[in-house]
Amino acid sequence: MRIEETEEEMAINKAEWEQIHTTIRDALAQHARGKLAQFKSWSPLGAMVAIGIFALVQWNAYTVFKTHTEDRLLDIDASLLVLRARAIAYGPVDSQSQSEARSILSAARKESIPLPLPVVEQGGLKFVEASRHDSTAWRTALDFVAYRSTLNASSIPESSTRSSGNGYTLYYPPPVPGKARPKLFYGQIVTDPVKFARWERIGGDANIGKTPQPLQLFADGGASSLDGAYVRNVVFTGSEIHYSGAPVILENVIFVNCIFVFDNDDPARKLAQALLASASVTFQNPE
Repeated sequence: MRIEETEEEMAINKAEWEQIHTTIRDALAQHARGKLAQFKSWSPLGAMVAIGIFALVQWNAYTVFKTHTEDRLLDIDASLLVLRARAIAYGPVDSQSQSEARSILSAARKESIPLPLPVVEQGGLKFVEASRHDSTAWRTALDFVAYRSTLNASSIPESSTRSSGNGYTLYYPPPVPGKARPKLFYGQIVTDPVKFARWERIGGDANIGKTPQPLQLFADGGASSLDGAYVRNVVFTGSEIHYSGAPVILENVIFVNCIFVFDNDDPARKLAQALLASASVTFQNPE
C-alpha cells in the first residue's frame, strides 16, 4: 500500500478531534474533583474538619491550579490545531479538508494561537499546488497566506519616527476601484538613494533627485493593487491586497494582518509561495 493511502486511512476526522479535546479537558477537571471525593469515606466530623482545612489552605492553590489549567488547555488547543493542520494538508483537493483548514486558521486567529511557521508554510504550499488543478483549493491557499501575515508583526522594522508626510515626496500606489486607499505614513528619513522607499508604477519615479527621503513607508488599512507596481521598503498593515498576475516588483515588503485577493494564475501562485516562505518579501514578475 502506498504511503498516501495509509495516511488517508489514518486521518482523524473532526468529530474525533473534538472527542480527544473533550477527553483531555475532562481529565484535567477530574484532578480538581478528586481531592474532595476522597472525603466521602471519612466520618462526618472528620470530613467537616478536612473540608474546612481544605477550603482555608487550598484556596490560593486552587486559584493557581485554575490558572495553570487554563494555560494547559490553551496549550492543548494549540497542539490539537497543529496536529489537525498537518493532517488536512494531505488532502488539499478534498472539500472537507479545505473546510477544515479554514476552520483551523479561523480558530487560531480568534484565539491568538500562533501555529508553527513550518506547519503554515507547508500546509499553504500544499493548497497552492493543488489550486493548479482545483480552483476551490485556491481560497484555502489564500487563507493560509492571510494567516501567515498575522505572524509577521515582529518583522516590522523599528523606526524612530512615523509621520504623515514631508510635503515634497510623492507616491502613486495603483488604486483598487471602489476601495479606499490606505493611510500612508513615513518612517525614518535617510539621504542614501539606494535605501529610499519606493511605491509607484514600474518605470516611473516622481521623487527622482529629491533628498532626503523615507527609508520605510507604512500603509495602514484600505486596499492596494500590486498590478504594475514597484514597491520597496513598505509595510502593509490591515490592508486588502489585490493582484491579478500583472508585472510587479517587490523589494523588502512586509504584510501584517492582511487579506489577499489574488487571481488563480501562475504569477499569483508564485507570489503566494513567496508570502508563505518569508515575512519580508522580495518578488518579481517581469511579464
